[in-house]
Amino acid sequence: MGYYRLEAYALVFQEDTQKHIYRKNTDFKEIVNLYYFDRELRSILLGAIQSIEITLRTSFAYNLSCNYKDAFAHTKAEYFSNKEIKNKKGLSVHQYDALIDKLKYEYNESDEVFIDHFKNKYKNVNELPPIWMCTELMTLGELSKWIQAIKATKDKKAVADWFNIPLIAFASFLKNITVLRNLSAHHARVWNRVFSCNISTSFLEIDFFKNNLNKEEFIDTKRKNLYNRIVMIEYVLRQLNSPVKFISEIKDLIGRYNIPLESMGFPANYSEMQIWN
Repeated sequence: MGYYRLEAYALVFQEDTQKHIYRKNTDFKEIVNLYYFDRELRSILLGAIQSIEITLRTSFAYNLSCNYKDAFAHTKAEYFSNKEIKNKKGLSVHQYDALIDKLKYEYNESDEVFIDHFKNKYKNVNELPPIWMCTELMTLGELSKWIQAIKATKDKKAVADWFNIPLIAFASFLKNITVLRNLSAHHARVWNRVFSCNISTSFLEIDFFKNNLNKEEFIDTKRKNLYNRIVMIEYVLRQLNSPVKFISEIKDLIGRYNIPLESMGFPANYSEMQIWN
């Protein structure tokens, strides 16, 4: 591994990060140990989020196609918001127009077997395939944007209901799992990261979260660490009756590595909480 990648894990062992002076008795193995812990942690997170992501695709496609009895509901602008928003470059674009243009690009550029089959069978590469095929072309980030762009509240709620998440908290959920998925997939550090996106306070109205969240995050906005996002993922997996043993895998990982859990936002009494027992 390169020095720059490893340095991010070495910083916590330094008493002077400007001069790179390490605390007395620091062992190089401790730094490498932390790196391997984070690598395994990302793998566990990614596996859990992939399970959630597949259900998100299904829920979006199923609800819209059934609600409107239309396999091509995604091509109907009237079902989506087209308000003016800012893109990543800070330019003003219309929401639905940007989404459909990106989807058409992905469709035209795709070399997926099922897309080639559709193009060859229907001989019309200018038209998009049914919604259940198009969702497979979207990244999780793009899918989240499509869900957020649904115009009718009842349709958006129908998607959120699959996860037993209040609609008011659903945007927060989508943002957090998208950020975590991208960090994990691109081998970025997650163990001591401070996240930019909030977790909705509406989650505190659900008993599962009341009993398991680190509530300090809602008091101190600088404490947006991984722990509460682990709780959120476990909650959703339970709603989906997922076979993924997410919390068991996290517990096993913690047991195999001697890692300071405060850096991930774990409360001191976390082992007494319901989710860990």
